Amino acid sequence: MDLNAASLATLNVAITTAFNTSLTGYNSFHKRLAMRVSSTGSGNTYPKLDDIPKMREWIGSRVVNRLDTNAFTLLNRKFENTLAVPVDAIEDDEYGIYGNIASSFGQTSAELPDDLLIEQIEKGFTTAHFDGQNFFDTDHPVDDENGDEVSVSNLIAGANDAWYIMDLSNPIKPFIFQDRTPGMITPKTNMSDDNVAYEDEFHWLAKRRCAVGFGAYQMAFASKAALTVANYETASAAMNSMIGPMGRKIRRGRLTLVVGTSNHAAAKKILKAEQLEGGGSNTNFDDMDLLHINTLS
Repeated sequence: MDLNAASLATLNVAITTAFNTSLTGYNSFHKRLAMRVSSTGSGNTYPKLDDIPKMREWIGSRVVNRLDTNAFTLLNRKFENTLAVPVDAIEDDEYGIYGNIASSFGQTSAELPDDLLIEQIEKGFTTAHFDGQNFFDTDHPVDDENGDEVSVSNLIAGANDAWYIMDLSNPIKPFIFQDRTPGMITPKTNMSDDNVAYEDEFHWLAKRRCAVGFGAYQMAFASKAALTVANYETASAAMNSMIGPMGRKIRRGRLTLVVGTSNHAAAKKILKAEQLEGGGSNTNFDDMDLLHINTLS
């Protein structure tokens, strides 16, 4: 193709369109596990996400429950990806494949929130949240109905690959996706650009600013015990009996079992098989939703 302003403009439109189509068309699982929060600065400050007590009968004066509005801050992170294509490849009309490459380029931007979420889930065993305990922990401090501090657990320890039971029915999710700048692509294809003049390459520059953090630990339960029927039922019972501030029992919607590939077969036997292998009905059949994330350890 002739390299001129018009042909390069057409090329940039094609590359950008392929990038944006892939970016917006990707079926991302972070939308199920994390609540999306817009950001307009370097980061956002959040209140404690477990500070909402239950309703009480109005007798006498109101009881004011003040949120701790500065419980934790989530700073945005900046990410980039740069695609370089030799000028000769475009000039020789060998650019058809680069539309597919641009689509893949866009998908990496779309996958970024998922990648960050996997990173955050796996950090939950060793990283403290707003209460000073690891996000997945056996000793989250909570006041009971008498105002006495008790411990709440959202973890069963073990030596196996982790699996999770999550309540994704609540407006407050177990994780936060904080979106500052959506994925975008910028071309550097002017013949006077340094990358063209010195490297004989056209560049397309992708950028995204966002962050993923912990939400409400009460919405997620982790286990590193083997995924057996008994351990599943124990974790499910613990998740359903978890309490919030002032002993409030947390009302659960339909729960979701989240597993990586190593636990997928066991999870399907527990939730998807109507009959047990030895005969008889499976009482856990369709007990909750199943989400398999192959990139989860």
